[in-house]
Amino acid sequence: ERLADTQFAMDSVGIGIHWIDADSGRLLYVNRFAAALLGYSVEEMLQFHVTDIDPNFPPAEYEKIAARIRREGHVQMETANRTRGGRLIPVEVIVYHLPAKENAPARFISFLTDITRRKDAETALIQAKEAAEAANIAKSTFLANMSHEIRTPLHAISGMAHLIERSGVTAQQAERL
Repeated sequence: ERLADTQFAMDSVGIGIHWIDADSGRLLYVNRFAAALLGYSVEEMLQFHVTDIDPNFPPAEYEKIAARIRREGHVQMETANRTRGGRLIPVEVIVYHLPAKENAPARFISFLTDITRRKDAETALIQAKEAAEAANIAKSTFLANMSHEIRTPLHAISGMAHLIERSGVTAQQAERL
């Protein structure tokens, strides 16, 4: 009963869980959430290698990345997983290394979280920042132009008033000038 409860929890937790053969990179276990996230069945996913679903883990680089995970014990990174339809889903992955035991090979246990909304929000923030910077530049340009456009006639008016005042005017005209 406890094992059934644990299995239910692993399938229903809302994050993807992969157990990966550390030497070959083949998926040994995938929870239902991980399979559904990519549009596959669990059985289909068990036919895959990490490099089949993550384009950032090319076969030539797998050993280098696997060595880093073994050396550090666990690694957290952002990457992307390819769905059945070919779309890339941004995910945050935390991978733990489990050394080999008598009855089990060395494994990587990975926990994947879909970060699509976070990436969309980051993109929106970047676009808003760029729009604000562009608006600020436009405002500065507008104010500089308007300042110039207002200052030029004001200088002319003030100069004419000074000339008129110097040429002699009544006290009332001087006050108005």
